[in-house]
Amino acid sequence: MISFNILGVCTSRDIFSRTNSKDKYTVNKYTLGFSPFFIFDEGAGIDPKAYYDVADKHKLPYSNFMKRAFLLELNRQAIDFIYSQKSDYLLLDSTVFRFTYFKTADNKYFVNGIKNQRTEFYKVLAKELKLPPVADPCVPCDFLDDDEISRRLKNYAQKMLSMYEPSKIILIRHHNARLLKMLNGGVRFFKNEDGKLDREDNFIDLCFNKLKNELPGCHVINNLDNAVSDSAHPLGISPLHFTYGYYKYCLDCIDAITEGLSAKDEAAKLERIRTKWNHQYAFTYFARLQNYAQSLNNKLAQAEESSKSSPESADAPDWRP
Repeated sequence: MISFNILGVCTSRDIFSRTNSKDKYTVNKYTLGFSPFFIFDEGAGIDPKAYYDVADKHKLPYSNFMKRAFLLELNRQAIDFIYSQKSDYLLLDSTVFRFTYFKTADNKYFVNGIKNQRTEFYKVLAKELKLPPVADPCVPCDFLDDDEISRRLKNYAQKMLSMYEPSKIILIRHHNARLLKMLNGGVRFFKNEDGKLDREDNFIDLCFNKLKNELPGCHVINNLDNAVSDSAHPLGISPLHFTYGYYKYCLDCIDAITEGLSAKDEAAKLERIRTKWNHQYAFTYFARLQNYAQSLNNKLAQAEESSKSSPESADAPDWRP
């Protein structure tokens, strides 16, 4: 049984939880929602008992896992938690860099949560535990300048290399899916308001490339270009909650990495696996996307005809996905 520790987003954990891999692999420690940029800065210094007492008192809608992950981020203890149990491999992903932050009055930055849940949780903690209040509720993921990004990623990489040999580190990149598989088998586009998904993916790439350079000799798994998200995913709809094939792709890559091939043979095999799954997604979903696009065109044509016949009362259809 080969063991893994994971510092990343839920997509990386789903590689194991969403596939039939329990006979080969086990996950020892996993946490999410932390920032590698600020993990060596001073934390909030919150007493765990006081933290959980506040959470219980206010009946906050957080699972125990999410409560723990947020506490690890607040106290800058994610690495300590991961390293409290050794593993054969460390799985890092660069998608953790996509998150926004909230900034406190004492100039500390903490990873925000979905729909600002963490910010709201922290406001309760600040009031109850007399912590510095929130000064800025939403700081973009890419607010640091390039030199500061490079410096902080170098420190993060050096810490990883002090824990694991490069041959035991797997760096993985997940991009936001642009297509969502619906329950009826069709596909829809994700909204990309103000280019948000593009901005996140561009920053993921920037950090991925810098981190890869700081981890020479590590294994690398690239994202699939044609991956599709799944509306039936048990964690809900998200550009990072994929259909089964994406996790199987990642698992196939991990199988190849754990074979112990030479660096050249491993790289070639990983690229073959990636090409296979990109083609598989294209064959499976692009025809459905064509049908969807045609339906949008039909709606637009119908709206134009309606507008010509009744220009004062007709409204253009809102067919944003």
